[in-house]
Amino acid sequence: MGNSADRMERWFSQKWVLDNIIRVVGVEWDQGRIAYSISIAGSADGMVELRQVAARVRRWSDIHREYLKVAMRKEKMAKAAEEEGHYVTAREHYFWASIFYAFATWPIHDNDHPNLAICHEKKNQCYDKVIEYAPHPMERVEIPFEGKKLAAIVHKPKGHQDRRIPWVISIPGMDVFKELMHPLYGDKFLERGFGVLSIDGPGIGESLNPRRKIPMTEDNFGRAGRACIEYLRTRNDVDKDNICVTGVSMGSFWAAQVAAYNNELLKATAVAMPCFEPGHKTLLDSASPSFKMRYMFMTDIYDEDEFNAFAAKLTVRGLGRRITKPFLIIAGEDDELAPVADAYAFYEELAGPKKMMTYEGEIHALPNVYWQHIWSDFLYDRVAGKPLTSESVYIDSTGREISGWSPSKPSV
Repeated sequence: MGNSADRMERWFSQKWVLDNIIRVVGVEWDQGRIAYSISIAGSADGMVELRQVAARVRRWSDIHREYLKVAMRKEKMAKAAEEEGHYVTAREHYFWASIFYAFATWPIHDNDHPNLAICHEKKNQCYDKVIEYAPHPMERVEIPFEGKKLAAIVHKPKGHQDRRIPWVISIPGMDVFKELMHPLYGDKFLERGFGVLSIDGPGIGESLNPRRKIPMTEDNFGRAGRACIEYLRTRNDVDKDNICVTGVSMGSFWAAQVAAYNNELLKATAVAMPCFEPGHKTLLDSASPSFKMRYMFMTDIYDEDEFNAFAAKLTVRGLGRRITKPFLIIAGEDDELAPVADAYAFYEELAGPKKMMTYEGEIHALPNVYWQHIWSDFLYDRVAGKPLTSESVYIDSTGREISGWSPSKPSV
């Protein structure tokens, strides 16, 4: 048990700077969090509340309180709609209530904070209502993992009638969570006939609930991926030869581990916003100090020297040689959190069919790229047996593709 804010030197020295940046820039000081959330959740119904939070947050300490207030309001609206028998309205309000309760946990990096477990439980209660009134088949599942259980949500396309279908294991980023990753309507994978297993892996989302507590280690995401694959292979609605993996942002790093450690069991992997820099130096040492504080909390390491030694060992170098199945990387040329050159270095190392797409001038969040369509189509083609020719392409602002692209020398 611990509090990473008590141990991180840069947090103390730069907190006043961070508060002043938030006062000027707002809640999106570190990345485009609002547009990012809306684009993934697939609904603008939470936009009003997201903008209200953005207007009221003036410093770091405001974030938890303002998200929590909105979560409680949305839950109240959901219950009122439910009592009136308006179940479509209820499920949409419950969906966003669960999202805002999860957002309220994001700035908490203290296992003893009284609201941490409460927000997780309220999020789950609201999302159980989402599952009850969902427009497509959904279920909550618990996946055995090293003496504990990983929390996951299953999404299935309507009308599949329990036939065997391809599946995607969906891995979120370090400040995202399984409930946000797949929307109520128009999910890109469900629309293409995939089932989805959306997981909170070690150190992510529900795994940070003090009542569950599954921290991230150097390599346990690879084993968590194996646990998810083994779970899917027990289901009678899974095509065991067509299990794929996706990872967004830091989830790309973990997806690479899953792909490398379980290569023989997977059909293909697709990642967006890749975080492949060795040691994550830019993210942890140059970006907002909140990223490092979050990562320390995810690992349950609260001594900064110990954490620095741990982080220095984090790398995908060498993993690519173990991956012979198709692999897609979607990156921004000007990614401010993870240099694109390191993503290209990993692309070069991959042993199987591969594609890298680098977008001119795009930052980490890829705000102008339809990356969810791109990776969904990529995996759909792999499941359909369409051959893949390995290539690295650069897409300029007009949409023109330039083949054979390579960046400057990667980090060492």
